[in-house]
Amino acid sequence: MIEEYWNLQFDPFQNQLSQHWYYESPMHDETLARLYYVIEKRQRCGVFLGEEGTGKSLLMQLLKRQSSRTQRQVALIDVYGMEGREILWNLIGGLGLGSHSHSDTAVLWRILTDHLTGCSISFQQLVFLFDHLVHATEQGQKCVERIMHLAMSQGGWVTSIFSCRSDELGIIPPGIYEQADLKIKLDPLDAFHTAEYINTALQQAGADRTIFPTSTMHHLFEMSKGIPRRINQICHLALLAGVNARAEQISPELLNAAQELAVPPIESIESSLGTQSPAAKSVTKSGAKNKKKTI
Repeated sequence: MIEEYWNLQFDPFQNQLSQHWYYESPMHDETLARLYYVIEKRQRCGVFLGEEGTGKSLLMQLLKRQSSRTQRQVALIDVYGMEGREILWNLIGGLGLGSHSHSDTAVLWRILTDHLTGCSISFQQLVFLFDHLVHATEQGQKCVERIMHLAMSQGGWVTSIFSCRSDELGIIPPGIYEQADLKIKLDPLDAFHTAEYINTALQQAGADRTIFPTSTMHHLFEMSKGIPRRINQICHLALLAGVNARAEQISPELLNAAQELAVPPIESIESSLGTQSPAAKSVTKSGAKNKKKTI
């Protein structure tokens, strides 16, 4: 429906976790460079923060691809909902050490420990990327904590990076957070790059005319706060609303129509005007958490 009416080759606003849809904004490129700095300098651990929907998981995929081009061994694990043994088993598999699906947990720990020791002796860096850390089970988080404890004894040849939302910083298990050297934050897109993100997506889909005029772009930024996942949702629903209205372009009124269809609800244009962007809200924690360095 969308493709035929707007003369597009495909729907450009699909919320899919694919490197094909990566938009190289300065915010994302700078964050990716900072994450790679943590690896390149063989830091012990980095905490990767960002609002929900800003593209953390996609950047973790890109970081894995970039780091794997070197002699490093890199394993990326989305630990969402995982128990300890499952995390350990996935990590061993990600390092190319075999499936060991029938091995008990003690054997898996022995395999990992021996591999870490061997890489340390041969001066080969290992990189562990843990996505959605705080959504692992309690047992899973304890497993990650033990993995990082083992990594500490390898003379700087293991770097771990784990991601979570900015508002989850306070619930990271202390045994993991205290091992972190740096915080790296991914900010949402600004107004200019929100418009560029949308126009780039439409151009890739073969758009032959202006669908989102400048006036609409301003309101769309206010509604989305520059968060790519929310931008995709609003644009997709607005294109659907435009089809139903037989519109030639997407107007602010069609954005409000899209807002009524969204799940979860999106702020209307009126309520979003003047609202502070999540990127402008600092994460303030007391005690040791204020001492972490952010780059």
